[in-house]
Amino acid sequence: MADPNKWLGLLRWSMQQQDGTAPSEFKAMDPKDKEWLERVMKECVIDEIERMHQIIRVWSGEDPRTVLPKLVSDPPANPFTEEEIEDYKEALLDEMLTRIDQIDNAQTFVKIGGLTSLLSLFDNPHATIRAGAAEVFATCAQNNPPVQKAGLDAHVLEALCKLARDENATCQVKAILGISCMIRSLDKTAELWFVQKCDGLQLLQTCLTKDDLRLQRKALFLLRYLANADLANAQQLLDQGQYISACKQFIGKDDVDLNESSLQALADFASCGPAFKAACKKAQLVPLVQARIAAIDALQGEEVEFAQEEKSFAQLLLENLDVLE
Repeated sequence: MADPNKWLGLLRWSMQQQDGTAPSEFKAMDPKDKEWLERVMKECVIDEIERMHQIIRVWSGEDPRTVLPKLVSDPPANPFTEEEIEDYKEALLDEMLTRIDQIDNAQTFVKIGGLTSLLSLFDNPHATIRAGAAEVFATCAQNNPPVQKAGLDAHVLEALCKLARDENATCQVKAILGISCMIRSLDKTAELWFVQKCDGLQLLQTCLTKDDLRLQRKALFLLRYLANADLANAQQLLDQGQYISACKQFIGKDDVDLNESSLQALADFASCGPAFKAACKKAQLVPLVQARIAAIDALQGEEVEFAQEEKSFAQLLLENLDVLE
């Protein structure tokens, strides 16, 4: 991170130029002031990029004592243990998250070799590091097409699909997040690879059966997106015969997000065509949804107001199933 004293000096200098009590008088900047200002701004920018580069080098396996200036000038008495280095890599993942949440920094991260070093962490023996690596990529890729394209070229999607089958639930959650951030708003290439090569639809439906709310939410969100993005995806879900029952299990349950998302997903699915509508009816969705609406109507006080959005989604599903109340 840039030296805070430089920023403090810059703040003091700027405040001295205008105290707010009188109109300012514009005049040419003193050459010394201009030189100092340019140096501070340049050093601050360089420090940000340099710090990311240092983190990347440590992730790639370099000894922190040869990378980080403070450790180079004042090395520890004893070498770092393997456990200490792994803990440090994990801490650097958290730090990197604060740096690449800006689109420009995320693109810079890719340009200076960040993806290669990040990929090495996907196979780390520590689950927290594997999960952290996926989260860093997800943050970089979200709403950032250049990073999404770079991730596709660097085979990050393959690594995420592998991680989505990890035995650790948090790794699975972060992997699904990374996949979601990568394939949305990119061209169809990534989506097709995920669906066809990774068997992505089946993977996500399996995630819905896991006993982890985070994983279920992420999987249902992405499934709904994929079903709406391409009718071929919806048809494959229909042919596999699991999607409707997987969504049905969440109706009326305690988790509000899953409850409402499942109703929306089923309403979307039923609107895809006659075969989809027939499959939803065959799964006995109509009596289940009608019973849920009746239960909402029987609520008292604030609970009624709280459940109105859920009721509207339930009513939409019935409308799409040609059921008039």
